[in-house]
Amino acid sequence: MKNLNALLLLIVIAALSSGCPTTPIANGPSATPQNSKIDEPKPVETEKGPSSSNGAPGSLATPTDAYRTAYEMRKNKDIEGLKKVLSAEILEFFTEMGKVSDRSLDEMLMDLANKPQADKPESRNEKIDGDHATVEFKNEKGEWSEMDFVKENGGWKLTLPKADPSGPIPEGNSKN
Repeated sequence: MKNLNALLLLIVIAALSSGCPTTPIANGPSATPQNSKIDEPKPVETEKGPSSSNGAPGSLATPTDAYRTAYEMRKNKDIEGLKKVLSAEILEFFTEMGKVSDRSLDEMLMDLANKPQADKPESRNEKIDGDHATVEFKNEKGEWSEMDFVKENGGWKLTLPKADPSGPIPEGNSKN
């Protein structure tokens, strides 16, 4: 039970700090003239990943892109978009945790979206190993933390942190 609580805490911390911004539109001389009329893009899901409810596209092309997309989805409290950047494993985890507290997946994700996160989605040290990856990100306290990703359906998604095999061995499980 103690290990389950520790794993839950790690997952919630990782999930609470995740997210991604979209690319801003240029405002310089090469930007569209002010008197030109441009149709606003409609929210669509592309091969790059989900779009937020406000139409801002996201990307799951790299773990860093997925982090920034999740950051924006969380910031905008876009629960449907958030579901698209979370792995099947983490969605199942939140669903099971919700059953314990008699809450839906959407309610669990809204709780997550309401938690504090960093002012902006800073990240570094993306490391990819096959279909698994990690990215360091700045959390709401301004400290660097690590988040895990898995490649699913052609895109990178946030997933549960993997246990460190070199970490401490729980009592009663020594390798003697």
